Amino acid sequence: MNRIIEQNKEILSTIPDEYLNPEMTEYMYKLASTGRADNLKTILEMTSNEQHRKEMEDELNSISSSSKSSAISNKFIVFDIILRRLGL
Repeated sequence: MNRIIEQNKEILSTIPDEYLNPEMTEYMYKLASTGRADNLKTILEMTSNEQHRKEMEDELNSISSSSKSSAISNKFIVFDIILRRLGL
């Protein structure tokens, strides 16, 4: 493994650190092994797009989760107001 890294240091140095996680490494491997990308530049461009898509998806999920929590809180507040108005 160290020999492979030593032989490919220059190429590896062009890969941004944020792509060196298991999910993105697997994505880059699949691009190369399936022929969807045939050179490093294309792999890096496609990985950049995928990373951006994942970040946007995570952000949207976070907003959605926050909105659901707010909606539940609002339902409890409304329910509490109704019960108070009814004298319960």
